[in-house]
Amino acid sequence: MGKYANVLKMYRFDLTEGKINEQLVEIRNKITPNKEKLKTLFSCLDLTSLNITDTTKHISELTEKINNFTHHFADIPQIAAFCFYPTFLETVKKELTAQHVAIATVVGFPNPLTFIEVRIAESALAASEGADEIDTVIPIQKILENNYDDAGEELEEIKHACRHAKLKVILETGALNN
Repeated sequence: MGKYANVLKMYRFDLTEGKINEQLVEIRNKITPNKEKLKTLFSCLDLTSLNITDTTKHISELTEKINNFTHHFADIPQIAAFCFYPTFLETVKKELTAQHVAIATVVGFPNPLTFIEVRIAESALAASEGADEIDTVIPIQKILENNYDDAGEELEEIKHACRHAKLKVILETGALNN
């Protein structure tokens, strides 16, 4: 058994949608929302625009909204990151002036069914173009085939290509049948 399969044994994968909903209700009942908690949660959010219809103009308009956010909502923390397709990195890098907002982009998104070399090259290019964070989809087809080691090795290669940028792995749980 591979090293990733052993790690995955530590977690529960037998949860049904009903069990998850029950746990969410329990958690929701334990939490008393207050303004400070909501501010903290808001500061963890990414503004994401990953539409096939995105244009440079649209991304520039969103960037301007981010830049002006604290002028309009002084008591709410700024978002954590702005995530978009890598073709807009140059635009956002040039126009984003808001403090403490990470520049995030995606590789192999929304579907990782392409050559690993392409995803590695995309990651390296995104890092060299100024991305602070690179988001990629876990190679779900390898997980479905119980090929955890290959999936893990792909992610390790992508992480290496990210250099200084953080790597966020997206779990495409909607693709799972259980």
